[in-house]
Amino acid sequence: MKNNFTALLCLAICFLSIPRLYAGTSKDAADFGFLPENDAETNAIALQSALEGGGGNLKVSIPGTYRLTNTIFIDSNTSIEFAEGTVIEKCRNSRGELPAYVFINRGAYTRTYDENISLTGLTIKMNGMDQGSDIEPILGLMGSVSFFYVKNLTVKDFTTTDVGYNAFALQVCTFENILLEDIHIEGMKDGIHLGRGKGFTIRNCRMRTFDDPIALNAHDYIISNPEIGWLEDGTVEGCTDMNDTSTTGFFCRILAGGWTDWQQGMEVQNSDAVVSNGRIYRVSGKPDGKKHISTYRPVHESGSKDYGDGIVWAMTQDRDVAYSCGVRNVTFKDIELEKDRSIAFSIYFDTNEYSRSYYPHAETPVQRNFTLENVHQRGRLDAFVYCITPVDTIRIRNCSIADGRLMFRRISAPGCNYGPVYVELDNVLFCGKKDSLMLFENDYDMDIRVSMKNCRTERPGMKICLDNVNVLSVTETREEQPVTTCRTEGRHIVVECRETDRVTIHDSAGKVLFNGTLHPGEHRMGEYPCGIYIVNGSKVII
Repeated sequence: MKNNFTALLCLAICFLSIPRLYAGTSKDAADFGFLPENDAETNAIALQSALEGGGGNLKVSIPGTYRLTNTIFIDSNTSIEFAEGTVIEKCRNSRGELPAYVFINRGAYTRTYDENISLTGLTIKMNGMDQGSDIEPILGLMGSVSFFYVKNLTVKDFTTTDVGYNAFALQVCTFENILLEDIHIEGMKDGIHLGRGKGFTIRNCRMRTFDDPIALNAHDYIISNPEIGWLEDGTVEGCTDMNDTSTTGFFCRILAGGWTDWQQGMEVQNSDAVVSNGRIYRVSGKPDGKKHISTYRPVHESGSKDYGDGIVWAMTQDRDVAYSCGVRNVTFKDIELEKDRSIAFSIYFDTNEYSRSYYPHAETPVQRNFTLENVHQRGRLDAFVYCITPVDTIRIRNCSIADGRLMFRRISAPGCNYGPVYVELDNVLFCGKKDSLMLFENDYDMDIRVSMKNCRTERPGMKICLDNVNVLSVTETREEQPVTTCRTEGRHIVVECRETDRVTIHDSAGKVLFNGTLHPGEHRMGEYPCGIYIVNGSKVII
């Protein structure tokens, strides 16, 4: 007994002697050798040393460019604050390897929840580089900044303007309670990419990405989400889809999926999911759209395996196993759609060589309860909303729509059942240049039930057509054009007066920035910081 007590006491003394960031402590990364003048590998070691053990506030107080070669792991109860003017530059190590991630929570590799993590003021220079291999990447997790199994996460003042083709900027999957605020992302791949989770706020973001600025992907390609499941209870507000010369994807992709139990002889393709032995397995193959007959049941507990029929099964999930997933209870508010796109909001099933979201005769996912409030179309759109999954309710309030339509389609996969869709339009301004707008496209004779009130056109005589839908109620009010209208040009507010008018401009906190009389014509007001402003009661976003 005495020897055991002595051994335990020695272990305790050793543990207490390890340098660590205790809860409530504050450290400066420079004290650990994290300095702009150091080489990339030295800085990677120094920053990881400063974070080791977690449990405190780490400050990077010296501005400058810090080159990093290795993935940096973050533990629970850790906040990192970067001084203004600090840039983290992603680069290769001496072996030519790129970091798999710039930052990731440590629990991602054991699928153990990390909690209470905060990043503030992070700017990353990606150099257009893809995901690397300094450690083995987690299948489906491809954000340069990634969090997987995380609770109470905050990322504020995050900037990156050179995202490459094959890595997302910021990815979070399997989470509870996250805040992503004051984000500026530009580049080629997804900006903010969320997988399954509950409780999220995305606020005050400026995005210019070739692919989706925001992806709410409950389901996804096997290489694009590490787990699949419901994504719910969120708000996306104060965001701008910045104009650009070319694009693909949507302002927001909203993905659902359904899958079945494994059965001998079933036909599968890349990314298909099955349930077997209480786990979810997915086909890890080539994105060629080819179908293969599955002969052997996948039963392995981790990793990937080919049982002899040429199909590689990856075990992707052994908890919270379900048979369908989607997105529900999400509000989009104060959104500026500047970019010309085919589709702004896509409520979607994938049906391509990379993935088919819905397997025939699977459980049908119904995506639910979407609200679009103060969403304004500035660029050209084919579809304001495009919906190809079952969905119950879409509310569109206080929005302005030019040529964007509401398109509803169905997939042909057997077993996918579509119920009625309720569409509520309240106080919507139709501001297109054409004499008429065919608001709904419903070539598949779906049950679309429409209520419309207090909607109006910007020009007298413009006709809004409600063909091929079930109109429940319409109380349409044709209002006079306001004397004063406003818009943004870059970081300027442009006020246009039809008559001499008293004009007041407030910021979001209520501070008066301008109060005076303007004569008829256009008036280019001062240059303002990014934010929300009120001009004679009308909201504009810079």
